[in-house]
Amino acid sequence: MKKIAFTLGALSTSIISIGIVLKFLHWNYGNILIVMGIVIFALFFVPTMTKYIYDRPSRDEL
Repeated sequence: MKKIAFTLGALSTSIISIGIVLKFLHWNYGNILIVMGIVIFALFFVPTMTKYIYDRPSRDEL
């Protein structure tokens, strides 16, 4: 779960960053990449990271 969560976080951050660069350069598809990155972040990364944090043992249990 950790690998999936961190991969989705890196993927969404990369897509958003590329979209912002394209918007600054006034090239096509900047808006689409920004929206796609935010959707990946909100719908996939946040729930998987929340599940990872919720399922891992606390320091008191170790």
